[in-house]
Amino acid sequence: MFDSAYRKTILILGLTLALVLSLIALVVQEEVREKLGPLFYVLGFAIIGCVLLVLAGYVWNQALMKGLKSLQDTARQTASEPESSDDSEQDEIIGLARKIEPMPRNLKKSRLVTAGSSRIRLTSFAAIGSTGSSPSSMAPMPAP
Repeated sequence: MFDSAYRKTILILGLTLALVLSLIALVVQEEVREKLGPLFYVLGFAIIGCVLLVLAGYVWNQALMKGLKSLQDTARQTASEPESSDDSEQDEIIGLARKIEPMPRNLKKSRLVTAGSSRIRLTSFAAIGSTGSSPSSMAPMPAP
């Protein structure tokens, strides 16, 4: 029927009301004041301190519950939304793209160098087979 936050509020405010009523009863009854003497002030200030302490706890609890509810709502909202990219992810992607850009040119250059050196080797082996001399005695052929 009632949730726990509502019950807690009712109990805290009921305790505060009871403390305030006891303070009022203490102040209104003149014969009690005379019997207590200086203890009257100690008792009165103790009751006032308790009221303030209970109300401060209530305010702190309400602020804490409000913060927790907003955190819970934010977590639910974040869980239901698809992930959005932020600036740090974009910067990382741009950095990777800049590193990838020169790769095709470098690959093309390395293929040309590899193709040229393999042609030189093939030509050297063909020359060895036809002349019977070693490849070190032959001058290297220029790449086309």
